Amino acid sequence: MLLCSDAMARGGNLQNASYLINFDFPWNPAILDQRIRRVYRPGQKKHVHIMNMIVEDTIEEYVYEVIATKRNLFEKFLKVSKQKKLTPKEIMDMI
Repeated sequence: MLLCSDAMARGGNLQNASYLINFDFPWNPAILDQRIRRVYRPGQKKHVHIMNMIVEDTIEEYVYEVIATKRNLFEKFLKVSKQKKLTPKEIMDMI
């Protein structure tokens, strides 16, 4: 078992791990994704289990909901922007 701070989300390769348990969440969904990708490195041969530990009615639950909202907005933006060039008004309407 390895416990580490968010600093491990950058630069470390954990391709020998089979579990990643998130018990704190950054506000930026890209940082969370980067943390998860640390275990999906070349050489990973195991099935990886990602678990998010969230206690109801806490700041962590709120942060996780913000991350999900940001991720959904980003995916919606990418989907629409691949189809056509968006005007500034269309971008603001999405937000």
